[in-house]
Amino acid sequence: MGTQKSGKNDITFSVKDRDIAEHDFERVGDALTEQTSQKRAPAYNPLSRVFMALDKEEWLIGEAIVTQNWGKLEVDLMFVRPEYRGKGVGKKLMSAIDDFAVASGLKSIRLNTPTWQGVGFYEKCGYTEMGRIPLEADEDGNPQFEVTYFKNLPAKNL
Repeated sequence: MGTQKSGKNDITFSVKDRDIAEHDFERVGDALTEQTSQKRAPAYNPLSRVFMALDKEEWLIGEAIVTQNWGKLEVDLMFVRPEYRGKGVGKKLMSAIDDFAVASGLKSIRLNTPTWQGVGFYEKCGYTEMGRIPLEADEDGNPQFEVTYFKNLPAKNL
């Protein structure tokens, strides 16, 4: 339990954690939607999508999971099988994500990646580094970071 000063009033509350459940997203999402509608802002209405790269036998060789919300797209996860890296698979996935975002009328794409993967690749895909958050050093003591990238998108052609 803790006491939080809130203007003239003190409130008593506790903070707990547990594994997340689907209804947690619904509850928080409903509260955000109500709040944003009162402010005449876009509703909280996330849409998740998966992009898959398949070889000629239809085997999965790479994929990305994205979430669309509030006029932007967030790349949540991306993976290309090691034997297909450097062969254009990741670039093709990112291009498909860009095309989807533009066609959906979104304004930007954001993603995070640790420095031990993806740094350099996203710049080649047109992303700009926006900042770094320190992570635990690697086994050799080299500093590591979570890097945030951002990309503005062109307006959708009508």
